[in-house]
Amino acid sequence: MLKVKIVTPSGLYGTFEASKVHVATSVGECTLLANHMPLVATLKISKLILTIDETEHDFAISSGILH
Repeated sequence: MLKVKIVTPSGLYGTFEASKVHVATSVGECTLLANHMPLVATLKISKLILTIDETEHDFAISSGILH
């Protein structure tokens, strides 16, 4: 499982445990699975998709950093 924190300028939005994270970065889209290699990327305006218990949850993001 991946531990995901979504943080906004107002503070912590939520903490989730996801089996998969799909997001658009400045160099393209990527899907992260458990035990992925270390990664740091800037995020684009896009939809962040978290797969939790085999259900996809969508979040709108305007920018950010993935690490």
